[in-house]
Amino acid sequence: MEIRPLTLQDDLRAVGEVYAEGWKNAYQRLLPQRFLDKLNHERWSAVLHADPSATIGLFEEGRLLGAATTGFVREEGREGYGEIASLYVLPECIGQGYGAALLRAAEDHLRDQGCEGVCLWVMCANTRSISFYLRKGYRPSGRMQSERYGEADVELMELVKD
Repeated sequence: MEIRPLTLQDDLRAVGEVYAEGWKNAYQRLLPQRFLDKLNHERWSAVLHADPSATIGLFEEGRLLGAATTGFVREEGREGYGEIASLYVLPECIGQGYGAALLRAAEDHLRDQGCEGVCLWVMCANTRSISFYLRKGYRPSGRMQSERYGEADVELMELVKD
């Protein structure tokens, strides 16, 4: 297994495909199916091309199995925090330790950049992901927000780890 920041030489389309497949799997029955059916690699193309090194790829035998995008939190009261904006592995890789390895690498990447804490947002209805992050030492901050995906308004909760 190799885990490293991406470069422009990597297949960024493959990263977008991992994200699209991850969304379709994770948010089935949580988001409108019509919205999920339209997802493809292009949704993430601009972000990935703007700063590929903000995304960490997990490779096995040269094949991309997962990716996590990180960044600095730029809001008042969150100085010193990094954010894991996304973390997905291919559906067939769930439950094999790849997500945990990718999460550790994303946390280490943020720590190496000077972040003292990490936060992320997760759908309140996504109990599988919430359980995963709680097992990894995250806790609810009490902060909530709502986002619209297709025709659905979705409640998100922030999880933090110091």
